Amino acid sequence: MSPGAFMLLRAICQQIATVGNIEVGDEYDVDDKDMKALIIDALFRAVQKGNVDFIVEILRYRPRIAQLKNNEGMTLFHEAIRCRKDKIFQLINDFDIPTGPAVGDYRDRKTNNNALHLVAELPPVQRRNHISGAAALQLRKEIVWFRKVQAILPPLHQQAKNMDNKTPRMLFNDSHKELFKEGEEWMKQTAEACMVVATLVASVMLSATLALPGATKSDSGISIFIDRYNFNTFVMTNLISLLFSSSSLIAFLSIYITRFAEQDFLVILPWILCIGLLFLYISIASMIANFMSTILMVLRHEMKWVMIPPACLAILPIAILSMRQLPALFQMMLSTYSLGIFTQQKKRLNI
Repeated sequence: MSPGAFMLLRAICQQIATVGNIEVGDEYDVDDKDMKALIIDALFRAVQKGNVDFIVEILRYRPRIAQLKNNEGMTLFHEAIRCRKDKIFQLINDFDIPTGPAVGDYRDRKTNNNALHLVAELPPVQRRNHISGAAALQLRKEIVWFRKVQAILPPLHQQAKNMDNKTPRMLFNDSHKELFKEGEEWMKQTAEACMVVATLVASVMLSATLALPGATKSDSGISIFIDRYNFNTFVMTNLISLLFSSSSLIAFLSIYITRFAEQDFLVILPWILCIGLLFLYISIASMIANFMSTILMVLRHEMKWVMIPPACLAILPIAILSMRQLPALFQMMLSTYSLGIFTQQKKRLNI
């Protein structure tokens, strides 16, 4: 947020602090109904846009303003759930604001859904596209959302039924049925493609192991390059590439034959996918390093200028792979294991 916008927000908050009672309940209604409607509209728009700074500054001056409800009977807490704004959800959940009754008493007038039904519904596509990893990781975050909200609500909400006679769990399974299928298909396609690459790398490295570069000594059958320092590099990179490509192959194979249950999408599948991709990247990088060590070992004394183009070309794929794949892999790991709604760091308002 820019300094000018922050100063304007601070002035608005100071003005709100001078208003009468802005609380929940008829006996606490603010005198100016238009002012209250504007405040509620601004707060809900901030939640929809994910403007954490705005919410923090407002709550710093009037913490109990989080209990205000819109025309649908929803608080900021419910809107954060519906819009899947994990930072705002955790912010309100961590603050010492008594929002329990307001959250638990919510009932949709048309569908009779409670707060847990609200998180059980599948959000629109535009609210899920910010998660990397396509359908599988989107589904994982939906599962995390449902379990997190379920943990903070009384057990009675889990058995409550809406107008369609569905509990929150039944609604979650029905609304996410297609996402489960898409996640399973995406996982299988990714695992299948990576298995092909891992198999090719393992085949190349196994062939290089069985056919060492150069001739062999007639008396011992050992390679003539064994005394050169590049030979150790060749052996190490060959073993690393072969072992990691084989390990990634096993990892992707285990993805392909899993049950694809809810618990699998939550823990096992993302972990195996990240490990498999990381091992595959290491095996490819080791394979290129193995190629370079072979070139340097064979052409160390003869035609030195010939080694320059292959050296440059060998570095190029490693650089491209690092720039294109590593950020995506790290982002996938962050979206898998560092979700904002699992943040345990408690925040407190300085009132």
